[in-house]
Amino acid sequence: MMMMMAEGHVEGRGSGFSELKGYCLQLLEAIRNPNNKASTTVAVSHLLQFITRSSSHALQPFFDYILFPLLLLLEAAVDCRSPRKEDNKDTPPQISDAVAEGVIQCLEQLLMKCHVGSVDQMVVILKKLTNAAMLSPSEASEEFREGIIRCFKALINGLCPCSDTSCTCNQINGPPMLLDKKYSKSSLTVSQTHKLSSEECLIAFLRSQSATVTVGHWLSLLLKAADVEASRGHTGSSSLRVEAFMTLRVLVAKVGIADQLAFFLPGVISQIGKVLRVSKTMISGAAGSMEAMDQALRGLAEFLMIVFEDEANLSSLDDSEINLNTEKSPLSFLEELRRLPDKKQDQVEVLATKSTHMSPQSEGKRSLHVDRTKDWIETASSHVNKILSAVSPHLCVHPAKRVRQGTMAAIQGLLSTCIRTLKGSRLMLLECLCALVSDDDEEVSEAAQTFLDSLLSSGNHHIERDFADIFNRLFEKLPEVVVGGEQSLAHSQKLLVLIYYSGPQLVRDHLLHSPVAAAQFFDTLTLCLSQNSVFPGSLDKLLLEKPSSVGYLRSITEMKATTFFENEKKTAVESNAFENPSSFKIQNEYDLPSMPPWFSSRNQKLYYALAGIIRLVSLSLIAGARSDGNLSIIKDIPLSYMRKLIGDIRHKEYTKESWQSWYNRTNLGKLVRQASTSACMLNEMIFGLSDQAIDNLKTRFHNKKSIWHVSLNKDIRIQLIDCIGSILHEYLSPEVWNLPLDQSSVGSGDVAVHFFHDNAMLHQVGHLVLENSDYVIDSICRQLRYLDLNPHVPGVLAAILSYIGVAHEILPLLEEPMRSISQELEILGRHQHPELTISFLRAVAEIAKASKIEACSLPSQAELYHKQVKSELSCFENGVPSNSEESEHLTDFNKHKEKLEAIYFKLKESKSYRRTVGSLSMSCITAATPLLSSLKQTSCLVALEIVQDGLMALAEVEKSFKHETNTREILAQAFQSYSYHDLADTLDAENDGTEENRLLPSMNKIWPFLIACIRNGNPLTTRRCAGVISKAVQICGGDFFSRRFHTDGPHLWELLSTSPFQKKPTNLKERRVLQLPYRTSSTSSEDPRAEISDLKVQVAVLEMIAEISRNKNSASAFESVVKKVSGVVVGIACSGVVGLRDASVNALRGLSTIDSDLIWLLLADVYYSKKREDVSQPPVADLPQVHQLLPPPLSSKSYLYVQYGGQSFGFDIDFSAVEYMGKSL
Repeated sequence: MMMMMAEGHVEGRGSGFSELKGYCLQLLEAIRNPNNKASTTVAVSHLLQFITRSSSHALQPFFDYILFPLLLLLEAAVDCRSPRKEDNKDTPPQISDAVAEGVIQCLEQLLMKCHVGSVDQMVVILKKLTNAAMLSPSEASEEFREGIIRCFKALINGLCPCSDTSCTCNQINGPPMLLDKKYSKSSLTVSQTHKLSSEECLIAFLRSQSATVTVGHWLSLLLKAADVEASRGHTGSSSLRVEAFMTLRVLVAKVGIADQLAFFLPGVISQIGKVLRVSKTMISGAAGSMEAMDQALRGLAEFLMIVFEDEANLSSLDDSEINLNTEKSPLSFLEELRRLPDKKQDQVEVLATKSTHMSPQSEGKRSLHVDRTKDWIETASSHVNKILSAVSPHLCVHPAKRVRQGTMAAIQGLLSTCIRTLKGSRLMLLECLCALVSDDDEEVSEAAQTFLDSLLSSGNHHIERDFADIFNRLFEKLPEVVVGGEQSLAHSQKLLVLIYYSGPQLVRDHLLHSPVAAAQFFDTLTLCLSQNSVFPGSLDKLLLEKPSSVGYLRSITEMKATTFFENEKKTAVESNAFENPSSFKIQNEYDLPSMPPWFSSRNQKLYYALAGIIRLVSLSLIAGARSDGNLSIIKDIPLSYMRKLIGDIRHKEYTKESWQSWYNRTNLGKLVRQASTSACMLNEMIFGLSDQAIDNLKTRFHNKKSIWHVSLNKDIRIQLIDCIGSILHEYLSPEVWNLPLDQSSVGSGDVAVHFFHDNAMLHQVGHLVLENSDYVIDSICRQLRYLDLNPHVPGVLAAILSYIGVAHEILPLLEEPMRSISQELEILGRHQHPELTISFLRAVAEIAKASKIEACSLPSQAELYHKQVKSELSCFENGVPSNSEESEHLTDFNKHKEKLEAIYFKLKESKSYRRTVGSLSMSCITAATPLLSSLKQTSCLVALEIVQDGLMALAEVEKSFKHETNTREILAQAFQSYSYHDLADTLDAENDGTEENRLLPSMNKIWPFLIACIRNGNPLTTRRCAGVISKAVQICGGDFFSRRFHTDGPHLWELLSTSPFQKKPTNLKERRVLQLPYRTSSTSSEDPRAEISDLKVQVAVLEMIAEISRNKNSASAFESVVKKVSGVVVGIACSGVVGLRDASVNALRGLSTIDSDLIWLLLADVYYSKKREDVSQPPVADLPQVHQLLPPPLSSKSYLYVQYGGQSFGFDIDFSAVEYMGKSL
């Protein structure tokens, strides 16, 4: 019988070989004759079917026979797709995509069913696959590249352990450690029947130094393949990325030792970290593939678990990181402790010996190996911590369940394997684990809860200490996160999980260990539960929740995000359609305690997380084996606000004060809000002591924690009765229930905003702000000190000063906020809060505008007052009364002195106000000047506006100072003449000898930044800057700028040297040689600006020249450059550029006021060079001819305007334009 079965088996093998032989011969023929594509495609298809239906035992004897033609076809397919080398003129055979992809499928199935027999054979296959994997998307199809990666995965996964039990290959785990349920372990587990009996172990070869280069190359190829698909956007392949990361996991698991993988750690973690960081912004395409992110996350964790395994790095750990809770006997544990110093010492000696006896040849040939010393572990773990800290918090709250499952698996693997080696990341990983415990998905939540229970039950003292550190940090940041509105729910839930799993002792040790700490805890929770938390987050975030009135099509993501809120609001409106609008909606009576009315429905989860914290804190006082807290003392802290409110209401009733008058008091509204928040907290505290609250938490976290068990002994029962009784006593006070709920009970003095409007009879918001300006500015100054908590304050200040229009009336109060703004606009402040720079600049712009308005009124007021004082003093001197009603009092000495004192005090007030205006203007200029050179257009434009307003204000302040000086002089003479020596001494003491001379020093500092603004080349800012320069020269006077235009003027005239319709030739010397990597270039080589932009810039510069030269006060600025400027402008005026004609005429008219002969001479030189035959004879014979005075130019460069102004580009002479200039001038 056995002989018959053997004969049948041999016959079946023979028939199979004959069929296989035909397919292989057809494949070999296809290499010789690639034109017969149809038969080749059929042969590949039949071979694939043969391999698929055959068993691994039947295929193994023919493995080499099948592999040979497949590798030849694969090599030909790669050669015809690779870029041809210059020295290779042979044309490779063309293999179609269908044949190439079929070959890849055959090879994958073959490698999945058969094992490689030798190292040489493995090397040949790896070489072919490596060449194919290096093809780019433009050279090979997506199916071809994905098939190559699958073949490599099948090759690596099919490597079998050898028969030698002492070989290191038997220590390999096999499949990846964090394998998902989707990938059954059977599909990635190799059958152990193929035990290699030869001396060659393929797994040992893969782990050897000889294969290190190959392993590193394939790690790089797999990561690059995934990155290339992500960069292709929506055309990229998600499945190829998934295969690349899955193959990387199989390769890492097969290598499996830290010594081999440690060298590639930086490249792998940085590339996978980049993939995970992209997940924050990409939600579609290959880059947004959830499965790819899951595989990348698990692959990163498995790589770190091998390299940073605690057992593998035991000798590099600190003694403090040794886990004292082992399952070994005490004797063996002591023996380990005795060996540890010797191990470390031996390791150091070995390293020293290696470094000492290293030969020059070994130094030249760098080994792909790193010694995982203590320093290397610390450095590498710090880099890992940076990457994990940047991506893990985001991945914990990722909207995709699959990504959160991968995050949970990664955290579990790292904390189980590397909890001591990655001690820098331990806190962050534990915090992420707490966030996953409260996950909305039950599967993720249960996995996190089970693992957290196992961690805490292990008794590791590091975990307990880490939980305490995380708890302190989370609680300190709780109010900032809740008020800021960013990740407030996740933050609160993490804190709740920490408290619940750590037990009541953690709360007693860190929150309730002293009355001061308990008061701080209640202050923090009061802030989080107060009415201020109704509108958390930025203004932009709140606006997105409102239905938009702008007619545009919102994105799908935005519509999905707002659908829930809109439906919720619609349901609430429909349910309350027939209810009294002034009544509160009563919640389910079994839902105890109820959520306070000021919390909106969208904050329901946040409220219950905060309420759970309060309940556990209250329960911690009586729960546990060592419950020593005094509940009566703790409850008095929030109850004090209720008692204070009741006392104030009783005092109101005793004095028979009206509600309107009572509400007028300061801080009464704040007290009412504090009392309402304390009532909410007291309700949660008492409910937290009930069995229902404890059962709710046990149900939520799926466990029965005995540490929260409450033993109701006699003392605890007395405490509970006393607490509940005292709370109910305050609740039942009639004063609490007599508080008015609507406007009708109070009249026009309701606590709502209507009270501030109606009761004070302030019908405009501007009047309201003006009447309470000290309070408003003081509040803004306090919030400016904490910009991280109040990033909206700069925008609020700018809005108050801009839209309300009272900035000039509260100008003296703006000095303090201006100091804070100036600090924020310095380099360090702009670096810390770059997003607030524009808001701060707008606020400064409004302050500068208000200063300008006030400064413009100062000179007229000072002049008028000077005339008034002069008139008064002349009346005193002549003995003529200035007022008929006071004539009888002027003879009295005391009345006379009081009159002069009043004049002096008024002068002193005007001086103080003038200095305030000047100081504010100076502060605005100082804060905005550095931003004139900013490459950001908006910042630069606002800064230019501030500088112009500030200069105008300083000029007016100096004019006012001159009038004040004249007034002071005549007043000092009056004091001396009337022998009022005390007043004269006071006047001299007030005069500090300083003059109001801030304009020119400020301009001296501003000028270099204005030139930098011009050199930046932005068309819009350049035009605005030209206008500011024009105003500044007219304000400061031309003499101050004469030397500056001679030095820095070429940067301005260069703007006029090239026609906007013809570009200037590129000069190699003008190219930027060095470009720092963190700076962006303002111009490009192609210069994509439109011609109209350059035309407008030239118009602005010409208008600047016209305005400066027409003004007598500023015309002297061009004395040193008048020939240069005139030559440039004449060149433009005589060209055919119509858009510059009017501006050039105005500029020439202005320049003619400086030197008219020069302008006419330059124009005549051009005119008579074109029209010499029609020139009339001179009226006097002795006068020379025109051609003698103006000889004809030999070339275009011989014109006088070119010699004066320099060579221009694109401004060719148009004789009609020359005639137009002559007629216009």
